[in-house]
Amino acid sequence: MKLPTRVLLHSLGLSLVLAIFIAINNAVKTFLLESQLGYYPAHLINIANILIFVAVVAYLLVSHMKFPFSRWHYFAMGLFWGIFGTAFDIIFEYHVMGDTWEAIIAEFSLLDGRLSILIFISAFLAPLTAYQLRGTRKVESRFSLSNR
Repeated sequence: MKLPTRVLLHSLGLSLVLAIFIAINNAVKTFLLESQLGYYPAHLINIANILIFVAVVAYLLVSHMKFPFSRWHYFAMGLFWGIFGTAFDIIFEYHVMGDTWEAIIAEFSLLDGRLSILIFISAFLAPLTAYQLRGTRKVESRFSLSNR
């Protein structure tokens, strides 16, 4: 199934918003929270902030959609969000924050108590989950292709 251009444009635009929020949040964590709370509490606050932001953005996105998207579109949008957001975060951490590749990879290790992988998972699942929570009958009846 081919993705409409508007799905890709929405995905890209919202991915940029998410990436900018993640970058700012990571900078606040590194330069403010870590010195006050220590690394791990700052890491947990950082992850919680991002997870909440992703959920709110996904809910607002689905609540204000004015054209018919299917489950597939929301799945693809989530995949795009997850990949783009993770790639942006890794590039930002390496080039702007000066982290080593080892430190960046360590951020995704659940065995070490690092929860950064949850950001990818939440970004991936958020659009489709918000769509399903909103109720497909309401969306499909409002934007039915047979009404055109």
